[in-house]
Amino acid sequence: IYGPLDVSVQGQNINGGSHPNSPTGSLTKIASNSSWLGFRGTEDLGNGSSALFQVETQVNMNGTGTGNMAYGGAQGFTVLRDTYVGLNNQSAGLVKLGYLSTPYKNTLDQIDVFDGRGDAQIATIFGRTVAGAGSTATAVSQYAMNQTAYGRSTSVMYVTPELAGFTGSLLYSGNGSNNNTTDQINTAAVTGAVAPNSVTSGNLKWS
Repeated sequence: IYGPLDVSVQGQNINGGSHPNSPTGSLTKIASNSSWLGFRGTEDLGNGSSALFQVETQVNMNGTGTGNMAYGGAQGFTVLRDTYVGLNNQSAGLVKLGYLSTPYKNTLDQIDVFDGRGDAQIATIFGRTVAGAGSTATAVSQYAMNQTAYGRSTSVMYVTPELAGFTGSLLYSGNGSNNNTTDQINTAAVTGAVAPNSVTSGNLKWS
């Protein structure tokens, strides 16, 4: 059983510029940051093999969930984190099945100088890619892709054993793995449709 509880007080001074709808002023808030609770275990199967599992959920420490204020039904356990079952062999590598961080996310997390704290964490900076946009005075039409390559998806992932300091991983998520809500290209603003999309992600690391 593991996990950190991490709360901070942060302030921002906002100057929105000359646009009449731009926010201006100061903002102070209590941020829950990267607080989570996890359960993990392994079972030795012999011959260098082991079975493993992990269940991990974000812990909400500021009284709000998705659209819920503290007085209106606060959510304590709000967002699923890496949760999976797996099989590991010392010579063949590791296979995981479940809700997994992509190899791209794992790579960025290692260089996140904010370590998941505050609003400037790397997930916020690199978390969304806009494939094309156009706007009018009355409506905004844009093709926006949720950057699933950064986030998590229900997937299968293979991690190689270490060889001369090198390790690699490869993940695949099918286009129906998340009820078409995470792995998707959202064209609703233009066509009213959401198109499912599969995800492939990989990395190669050396240390």
